[in-house]
Amino acid sequence: MLTSVSTGVTQVTATSSDLNLTATMPIEVSAPGQARFAYVTNLFDDTLETYLVDGTNGQLSPAATTFLGSGSGPVEVLADPTGRFVYVLNRSSRSIAGFNVDPLTGSLNPLSSPTALPSDGYAFALHPSGKYLFVTDQGVTTYSIASDGSISLTSRQSASSPPISLGVDPSGVFVYAASFYPGSISGYSFDTQSGNLATIAGSPFLAGTNPEIVIVHPSGKFAYVSNGNGQSVSVFLVDPGTGALIAEGPPVAVQQIPIALAFDGTGNFLYVGNNASNTISAFVVDPITGNLTPHSGSPFTPLGGNGPAWMSVDPTNQYLYVVNQGSDTVGVLAIDAAGGLSLKSSAPTGALPLSMALVK
Repeated sequence: MLTSVSTGVTQVTATSSDLNLTATMPIEVSAPGQARFAYVTNLFDDTLETYLVDGTNGQLSPAATTFLGSGSGPVEVLADPTGRFVYVLNRSSRSIAGFNVDPLTGSLNPLSSPTALPSDGYAFALHPSGKYLFVTDQGVTTYSIASDGSISLTSRQSASSPPISLGVDPSGVFVYAASFYPGSISGYSFDTQSGNLATIAGSPFLAGTNPEIVIVHPSGKFAYVSNGNGQSVSVFLVDPGTGALIAEGPPVAVQQIPIALAFDGTGNFLYVGNNASNTISAFVVDPITGNLTPHSGSPFTPLGGNGPAWMSVDPTNQYLYVVNQGSDTVGVLAIDAAGGLSLKSSAPTGALPLSMALVK
């Protein structure tokens, strides 16, 4: 009989005298609201790696590897808000694979055959309700998500040029798509009843040189764009009525090739992953204007590897996970009360990891 166990990953042995059997397996124990499982896409291996998250220190323990099919080319993974489903965007095979998440072990079971895409998919994003999935191809394609996790095509919307990333505002009313060339952000309003997107007046909105990522602040008041070849981050005000983006001054300088963005859980700090510099630039976010002030300790390093390509903050706001594509690792960085970062541990991945999703 198991009477008590502390948080973290623990080996538990069960014995049955009646059957003369003994079995030992790892179990993961977490505090309420804490991430329990993590999933990482590995482009060159065509795999999705599953990890257990240690509740005491955020450390990742490899648990399983899911092969997605030869030549699938997984580039991004997402988890729905309930943690019941995980979706993988396969660029090379032009498909989306969906999985059920086992709530006890984090293991994955395919929902069905992968859903075919009309063209190459570069990125995708979930609606906050978990009922819709947006995918960038030659424009933005919307899929509805049924209660069993299956997806079906709802609508397609064109873009000024093929977008490579998506950002959705917290209310789910506005969707933004970043286009690397000519350097713009297409904005859309979203109708949750019909599942249709409509172009926002004034769209596309100019960003910096070769925008990579667009994200919306948790308040919904601001949007930020990392300009990959501009070594900068553009700051925008979001018009609450129309969703139009209004540039808030010139772009803010960061280091070389910023391709990852993440807010801490409070929205007080913005982290920028500089792929070529192997650093994270950190900023304090002004809650009134959205303007960025460099953190006193920025830029932060080491990151548990090289070539930061993706960042995820755990739900308790204790750790920042950094996917390092140059070293095939995930770094675990502690977030202190002032938004500072310090490396705690790292975990191995497959070949060329590009994205990560956490499940509570």
